[in-house]
Amino acid sequence: MKKWVIIGIISVVILVIGGCTLLISSISENSNTIDEYNKNVDVVRADLVEIGNIATKVETLGEQMSKGINIPVSDLKDASDQLTQKCDSSKPDFDRYKLFVDNNKQALESAGVNTFDGIKAIDDIIVTCQIQTKVINDAIKTIF
Repeated sequence: MKKWVIIGIISVVILVIGGCTLLISSISENSNTIDEYNKNVDVVRADLVEIGNIATKVETLGEQMSKGINIPVSDLKDASDQLTQKCDSSKPDFDRYKLFVDNNKQALESAGVNTFDGIKAIDDIIVTCQIQTKVINDAIKTIF
């Protein structure tokens, strides 16, 4: 009887150690996932800052034109082209971020990451870039 109690205790200890090992492994894996996620976020954030800076430049030119300030159309066209190019060149970064989030959704959400907001923000930026570029190009055609 004593033998079975000892075997039972040893079995429970082995299970606890195994469970702890799995938990530590899972935490380490989640930590690596979070580190990789943060790297993706940094790249996307840098892209978004650049897009925002170009969009602000376009907006400023548009405001100046609306106030009657004579702005060379080439300046507006150049800014529009910069916006289009930056949005296009950022698309692979955005796609990589979205794919990473899709592939690691459970680990990210269990670590408290709100994956929906990030993807929605990226989708909104892509649409906004397309709309803003179209509006600018239409405005240039209308003006001239």
